[in-house]
Amino acid sequence: MAPRTLGQLVADSWELYRSALPEIAAVVAWGAIPAGVLAAASVALTGIDGKETLRAAVDAGEYWRVGAASSLGLFARGLGGLAGLAVYPVAAGRASGARVLSSEAYAYVFERLWQLVRTFVRQILFILLGTLCLVVPGIILAFRYALSQPAVMLEGLNGEAALARSKQFMTGYPGKVLGNMLAAWAMTVLGVLVLVFGVGLGTVLGELVTPQPLHPLLGAFQGVAGGYVDALGGAWLTTFLVLLYGDLMRAHPLADHAG
Repeated sequence: MAPRTLGQLVADSWELYRSALPEIAAVVAWGAIPAGVLAAASVALTGIDGKETLRAAVDAGEYWRVGAASSLGLFARGLGGLAGLAVYPVAAGRASGARVLSSEAYAYVFERLWQLVRTFVRQILFILLGTLCLVVPGIILAFRYALSQPAVMLEGLNGEAALARSKQFMTGYPGKVLGNMLAAWAMTVLGVLVLVFGVGLGTVLGELVTPQPLHPLLGAFQGVAGGYVDALGGAWLTTFLVLLYGDLMRAHPLADHAG
């Protein structure tokens, strides 16, 4: 059975996203909101909010500010990444008719965290080696291994097995799978931009009716809320991948791949 068409996948993934939105909103909040708070705290503590202030801190020799901003930023990105991964078990569970709690979703992610790291490291190494040795262009390898993350999260594969599974699917339906993924990614970016614009507009309107001393708090709120709606909008792409990958698994069961 071939994967669903783009129109079918968009409609079905939107219905899945809508039905699972309470669980998705909760599981994303546990990672994205603390990540946003950390990012805001980093700016308040170090005064570094971009490349220019970072360069100024380096030039001034204030390495504690650079180190603190880098550490807090890395930790915030890690929390945001965990929030994105935790959508996989929630969406997959709802697709099969089950509700997955936030605690269960994060436990699921932590069980597979080492597998994800192993797979990611191998993926990067293969892409770099292919590029440096001029064997296979890096962009082709990047597309070939684009499904390695769902291979880990949805089938429990890791390392070379996950990369091989991704390659099998990407070469089996190259145009359809890649086209669907790129279209879904573009729709996700557009949706996130609209959501973030809404948050920014709300902040601007809020500044018009609040005293000047409260404006920094509104700016911090914009950062936290913007990060949350960014992750919440991006969760739709994960539900899309869950359904797309499910179609591919049914078309090529793992037993066939192993054989």
